[in-house]
Amino acid sequence: MIETKGLEKLNEREASMVEAALKPHLGAILKAHFHETVAVIVHELDPTVHDAARSLGWDGSSSIFELGFDERLGFAHRAWTGDSPDPITAGWLMRKGGDARALVFVEHGSFLINFHPRRGFYVEPGSLEWPPRPAN
Repeated sequence: MIETKGLEKLNEREASMVEAALKPHLGAILKAHFHETVAVIVHELDPTVHDAARSLGWDGSSSIFELGFDERLGFAHRAWTGDSPDPITAGWLMRKGGDARALVFVEHGSFLINFHPRRGFYVEPGSLEWPPRPAN
C-alpha cells in the first residue's frame, strides 16, 4: 500500500483528487526520478488552466509527462522572477537528488508533491503558504 498521510495539509477534496492522480502513476514518477526529471500529472484539469499546463509541455491529452531540465529551468526562472516571486517552487524544480517529485495539476490548481519509499507521498514543505517563505 502506498502511504498518503503526507497529504493531510490539503483539504479533503484536494487530497482525494491528488491521491487519485498520483497512485496510478507511481511507476512513471519513479522513472522520471531515475531520469532526473520531474513528473507532471494532469488530472481532471479545468479548461481555464490548460494554457498553464501546455506552457510546460502538456500535449492536451496525456495524463503524465516528464519536465526536463530546460523546461524546469524556464519554469523556475518564471517562478522566481514573476510578479509574486515563489522561491519554494523554484527551489523544488531545480533540486538535485532527494525524493521523487511530481507536479500535480488538478481542477484549478497545482501541487508540489514528493515521494519517498518509506514516507510515501507528501506535500512539499512551505508550498501551500502564500506568500511563500524564502527557501532554506
